[in-house]
Amino acid sequence: TPTPTPTPTPTFTPPARPTSFSDLLEKIDGVSYWAWYTSSEKVKKSDAAPIEFEILFGPNTPLVTHNTELAVQNVSKLYAGAVTPKKVVAIYYSYTDRAWGQSTFAKYALRPQGNETNNMCQTESTCWGAMAEIDHKGTGILLMSVNDPSKIDKSHTSGPLQAHEFAHTFQGSQFTGTVKEFNSYCCTKTHLPWWMVEGGANFVEAAAMNADSYEGYKIAMAKSYNDYLGQDQTQYTKEWFQKFLQPASPSEWGKPEYQWKIYSGGAIVDEIFVALKGPDTPMKIMRDVATGMTWPEAFEKNFGISWNMALPILSEAMTKMITQK
Repeated sequence: TPTPTPTPTPTFTPPARPTSFSDLLEKIDGVSYWAWYTSSEKVKKSDAAPIEFEILFGPNTPLVTHNTELAVQNVSKLYAGAVTPKKVVAIYYSYTDRAWGQSTFAKYALRPQGNETNNMCQTESTCWGAMAEIDHKGTGILLMSVNDPSKIDKSHTSGPLQAHEFAHTFQGSQFTGTVKEFNSYCCTKTHLPWWMVEGGANFVEAAAMNADSYEGYKIAMAKSYNDYLGQDQTQYTKEWFQKFLQPASPSEWGKPEYQWKIYSGGAIVDEIFVALKGPDTPMKIMRDVATGMTWPEAFEKNFGISWNMALPILSEAMTKMITQK
């Protein structure tokens, strides 16, 4: 009886990597892989920054698994080389502990509004909000609500939420000590497109927490892509994305049509940016803006093309990537 010939295991061939806006549309199939791969390599080869931790739980808040240190370490590896927060204070509170959470946050925040915990935890069943700030000493403050352990979203306990919020403190760190520091402790959106701030953090939670798994990264990024799939998918045209990326006024990003798209759409943009120029790019752009450049100037410096010329290419690329999913 002849011995069966074993079937060879297929060899994975990476798609071609786009390296500029001139070949982005031609090599659009390579965006997701190269955004993940370059991020993965950075996380694996970098050392975690020596960041001090202080993790606080409210007296009645369940001591849930949170993976704060893993998230902070992975994000600091992904952004190694950029200005880094020196300390992290992570404050976890439940619906019952909202007053404790607010008073504790007030001890660290520069200008607390007094209603942060109530806004993010309005009812026991909708207690899922989170936010981040950074003070002028370089301390990142993460304020995170905790739902009932039987209902809590897995992303709140496995690290993505913490990575997202810590990414915001990295963004703010680029402005520390600069002429644009004022209000950047909480609001880097004052100086940058809102989709770059929130979308960048969305991308980081997928890339930093899935450095060992391309499949895991794709599942995490699918949360952003799914925001554009379904019966209304046809409305997300090149023209729609151009208006989204550059509206008539920044205030448009706060309106219902765009307020959640700055997270999902921004994550797709960040994925493209990282695929083109690597994971250092977002922080380089933010540092350039912090130290004196405008957003269009910083964009052109890092990509070698003006923002106005890149905008239609980027918009078309986003429609193509959504169509692929």
